[in-house]
Amino acid sequence: MRWIVWSVLVCSFLILVLVLMRNRESRQLLMKAGLAVAAAALLLYATNWFGASYDFHIPINGGTVALVGLLGLPGLALLAAVQWVVL
Repeated sequence: MRWIVWSVLVCSFLILVLVLMRNRESRQLLMKAGLAVAAAALLLYATNWFGASYDFHIPINGGTVALVGLLGLPGLALLAAVQWVVL
């Protein structure tokens, strides 16, 4: 049952990407979103790498990558402030 759900999810995702790739504006939007996600993940990884010596760690997951991807450096500063205040 589990593989059926995953296969439906993957097939629907591929169909969505194919439909969006047909339009030029949506293709550019997908490229910008993919670039933002990649840059956010690299920024979070670099922050964790440099923060390791100070015992500072921000988890890299979908929520943090989305926040940093949308807000950029202010989003990273927000995550760092929340991490510092909570812990």
